Amino acid sequence: MMRLESIKKGNDKMSYLIKLEFKKIQPIYLIGLIVGIIFAVSTLFFLREGYVYANNMDLWMNTGDLFTVVFPLFATIPIIWQLVYERKYHYIRYMQTRIPKKKYLIAKWLVSSGSAAFIIFLISFLGLFIALYLFPDVATTDSTLLEQAEASQLSGFGGYYTLNHPLIYGIVVSLWRSVLAIVVNSLGFLLAAYIKNLFVVLISPFVIVQLENFITAVVGRSDLSLSYSFFQSGLTSQAVSIPKYLISPVWIVLLIVTIWIYFAKIKKETIYDV
Repeated sequence: MMRLESIKKGNDKMSYLIKLEFKKIQPIYLIGLIVGIIFAVSTLFFLREGYVYANNMDLWMNTGDLFTVVFPLFATIPIIWQLVYERKYHYIRYMQTRIPKKKYLIAKWLVSSGSAAFIIFLISFLGLFIALYLFPDVATTDSTLLEQAEASQLSGFGGYYTLNHPLIYGIVVSLWRSVLAIVVNSLGFLLAAYIKNLFVVLISPFVIVQLENFITAVVGRSDLSLSYSFFQSGLTSQAVSIPKYLISPVWIVLLIVTIWIYFAKIKKETIYDV
């Protein structure tokens, strides 16, 4: 835990606070980055057999199915644990005498959400780069199967770009996934601000996302789930629209607001309560 003496009263510039907050999460966050890199590489090897691919871009898109399941864990676990421990050991309470509350919490959220966006972008883009430029060619040699695979890829969302401009498509997708990571991380950040149980805080965003996926599947509207918004290759061009992409992130933002109202306005709790 960072010593209180290292934070001098009055030294509350946002850049300083952001740098300080990032140092706090660094050890566990670096482990998360390493695990993410291993995940990005291993899924390519794991999925290259047993499927018919039109090209290596097709392989990378197929890894999105598994990435969709675990991305809430990468976006929260290596990061939001710090806030729980700061509250548990009363560190955050004593910060009130050194740094304005609002500025301190904004700095923590910026580091938390920014770190989540970066780790998700890194995993997504690294897998893309390796698949396109370092991985052996996985395209099927059967001309009939190749034609079918290319037709299937072309009919999917962004099919033209996946075939003709795969790098641009992959970067855009990776950036969008980073935005979704910020939303999920913000949910975890809010839970960490009010809930004391570390396990509950770390696992709740993952459970909420999977529950949303299950409910939308049961009612026959999987295209409105966060998984479909994250995993674009599961949609055809005809099924895609901007509102469908935004529905799931928006409802999670509404959930965040609802949770905040419950704790802050109804139960009258503050982040400094322990």
